[in-house]
Amino acid sequence: MKVFVSLYTILKAYGENTIAEDGSVEVGKGTTLGELSNQLGIPPKLAKVYLVGGLNKKPDYTLKDTDDVKIFSFIGGG
Repeated sequence: MKVFVSLYTILKAYGENTIAEDGSVEVGKGTTLGELSNQLGIPPKLAKVYLVGGLNKKPDYTLKDTDDVKIFSFIGGG
């Protein structure tokens, strides 16, 4: 099964060797967003916001073939 992943802020580095040039990642049937994050090597405390098809989803959301996933981390400064 193939999903399309975009990583933002400090998470971009995690996709360098794991996301194909077309933005796709192969995952098994029944994979959740949390499991996808693990597959990409993203530490759980860094992945804070998941959007699938533009809608906010929790880490236990089960991915569907060709889902468009965006993962964000909160960053602070001052």
